[in-house]
Amino acid sequence: MTTAIKTAGTPTTTSMTNALQWFPGYGSGVSAADLATIDAAIVNDQGNVRTNYGPFGLDGNGILTLPGGRGQIKLLPGDWVIVDKSGWPIVVSGNVLPTTLTLTGTTNSTKTLTVTTSAWLADWNIGMVISGSAGDIPTATPTTITAISLDGKTITMSAAATGSNAGQTITAGTWTHS
Repeated sequence: MTTAIKTAGTPTTTSMTNALQWFPGYGSGVSAADLATIDAAIVNDQGNVRTNYGPFGLDGNGILTLPGGRGQIKLLPGDWVIVDKSGWPIVVSGNVLPTTLTLTGTTNSTKTLTVTTSAWLADWNIGMVISGSAGDIPTATPTTITAISLDGKTITMSAAATGSNAGQTITAGTWTHS
């Protein structure tokens, strides 16, 4: 499992720029530098300083010590630590955030997208934001899924693709971590 400092939020509001998915051991992809980045981003909400209320932050054993003497949280493998823009750590269970939902697909300069595997089986749903690795699915105003065929292999999008590309990676989801 490869992990590193990421961003978290919805595709249109990725405002939390320090997010880390916890896996035990440095060999898991959680580096000392990633831990240091998260640790440095956490500040005390009682003055936004790192020194007034004792040690806090994330350590290499998956223990998150909250600022202001609020205690500790033991992270489980897959849990996320997300630091908001004010410096407060948020813990989200790894079972809550979806994995990135990707399929291989083809755009054709229309609102129709075809995928090789059923979108239903990949947990895609109407209303999810959609993007493609070729960059031809508009992202300025997020493009969403408006319909899925019964077999799940034909997707209707809210905006037409700007090009035709076969075999690209298509990503769908209402929450993102990148």
